[in-house]
Amino acid sequence: MKKRVAISGVVLASATMALVGLSGTASAATNVCGYNETAIFYNSDTDGAYMCTNQNYNIPDFSGYTFNYTQSGTGGSNGYGQAVKNNAASIDNYDNDRSYRVYYNSNYAGVYQTIAPFAHANLNSQLKNENASGKNL
Repeated sequence: MKKRVAISGVVLASATMALVGLSGTASAATNVCGYNETAIFYNSDTDGAYMCTNQNYNIPDFSGYTFNYTQSGTGGSNGYGQAVKNNAASIDNYDNDRSYRVYYNSNYAGVYQTIAPFAHANLNSQLKNENASGKNL
């Protein structure tokens, strides 16, 4: 009987460690940026290369920013090194409290789209590949 308990304990510990490992991998793949950041993606459906922007700072002009991170997936490196301005297709907002707004023009002007806290969205037809600035609300 003691032998069975020891074996069961080893099996249970192994299964628990396997589950912990899987959940760690899944969350790492899901969140590409940290809390209080927004991921701006080159492709639709939060795919392709991306950049992370801290929500404590607004960006009045995406000029000079590039898609500088890649991820695994079908379009993991699509857009890597490309300019963010007028090339973004989707957004993932990792802030629980604040929305993120993308604008058609620099200096937060023109048509805009708001991404709710802790949500992701494809940019609408007016803003996809026509994005010039972004800020938190």
